[in-house]
Amino acid sequence: MSLKRLSINSAFMTSVSMVRILAQFMIVPILTRFLSPEDYGVVALAMPFVLLSGIIARAGMGESLLKDGERVDGVWYTSFWLIMMMGTGLMLLVMGLAPLMAYFFETPQLSIILIGLAPAIFFQALSIVPTTYMRFDNRYPAVSSIQIAGTILGMGSAVIVALLGGGAWALVAQMLVMTSVIALSAIVMAGFRPRLTFNLKIITDHLTFGRDVAGSTFIEFVKDASKSMIIGKILGSALLGFYTIAFLFLNLAYRVIVSVMQSVIYAQLVVHKANKELLQNMLIFLTRALALIIIPLMAMIAISHEAFFAWFLSDEWVLSGQLFMIAAPALALQTVLSVRIAFMLILGRADINLRCNIELLVLETIAVLATVWFGLNWIMVGLLAVILLYQFRNIHLLTTHLDLSLTRYLKTLIAPIFMSGIGMVLYSLAADQWSNLNNFTLVAIAFVIGVAVVGTAAGMQFKTLKTEVRMLKTLMAEKKLTDEQTA
Repeated sequence: MSLKRLSINSAFMTSVSMVRILAQFMIVPILTRFLSPEDYGVVALAMPFVLLSGIIARAGMGESLLKDGERVDGVWYTSFWLIMMMGTGLMLLVMGLAPLMAYFFETPQLSIILIGLAPAIFFQALSIVPTTYMRFDNRYPAVSSIQIAGTILGMGSAVIVALLGGGAWALVAQMLVMTSVIALSAIVMAGFRPRLTFNLKIITDHLTFGRDVAGSTFIEFVKDASKSMIIGKILGSALLGFYTIAFLFLNLAYRVIVSVMQSVIYAQLVVHKANKELLQNMLIFLTRALALIIIPLMAMIAISHEAFFAWFLSDEWVLSGQLFMIAAPALALQTVLSVRIAFMLILGRADINLRCNIELLVLETIAVLATVWFGLNWIMVGLLAVILLYQFRNIHLLTTHLDLSLTRYLKTLIAPIFMSGIGMVLYSLAADQWSNLNNFTLVAIAFVIGVAVVGTAAGMQFKTLKTEVRMLKTLMAEKKLTDEQTA
């Protein structure tokens, strides 16, 4: 594995992220003009059950199949049928529980929405092993093309249903079309043809590793879903809709950049888990690069939130902008630092990721329960405090297990944070000076300042970035030569 190969694979998967960003920017303004906060709220109540079932069905098996470095047919066939049995069973369970969930949340529409979304669980399960099969063969162009096709067709169907007056069903159509296209395309393109082989004994190790991976993902899911359910139950589906849109933007950078990067990094670096020097330098480089992009981006949206949300969505969604502004500092830092998840998996410490997610789940749930009675703004303040404070623990765990200098790691964040602060001040001065400007002009000013901030912060660290790239190339070349000599 070379830096060039890692970069190419990351580029292909990042292309998926870019398409998602562009498509999201194109359809969200349309959907928010045809869908009400209540529509978003009822789907937000339904999605946790679908996503939870998908997590259980996958059971972390995809990542586990990659870690061995070899492909044993019986293991892959058994894993496929196990995932499919779990996926089918959970789909039927969600359909059966739908009326009870609608009764509990006092939202009659929730029942039919849950039943409509349930087949997405089956399609998610169907796609896991074929997609992992392609990742094992470094066929990232195929993986990215499948996901791009699913994303575009899913979002296109959402727009069509919204324009036809389908309301919340636009979001249901998006999920069903996206997951079905990805699953069926993966089956066709992967070349994976499962035989009727099923032997749980030969996948015991994978079940153990997958348990910790799935457990960590499950807790992270519960952490997000519990907040939505508490807000929906106590404050109602309309306010949950505002919260959902705010977090759609707050989590955008993680979903389309960091999560994709984690997937590629794990698949490419897991075979080098014993090379601490390589892992240290890769972590430093990736953290620096992510911070340069994500922190200024979220800072400028936060400072211009009123103009941005009013222009991009509509005046109806300004409350979502306020929520974004409050939580942005914490989520920006958390997004950058979440690259640690892939490195902990590489080190074989899925248990640490699981423990961290459990701790954060408890703290965030306490914060939401303590603040929900005072409104959405106070919920965000509570989450801001908990998430910011917890990042000290994340950093400590990461630097300890990678034998990495804490000072060296924190230095990657200084320039982006400092320049983002300057950018926010400049925007505030401009907005005060020209208070009669329309929303589009204010957003354009924020964009220009954001680009300048990124460019300046990158310029301040150009020599460091250049040195890190050169070092990574050397380390990977040495590793490749050692592997060839050993072989």
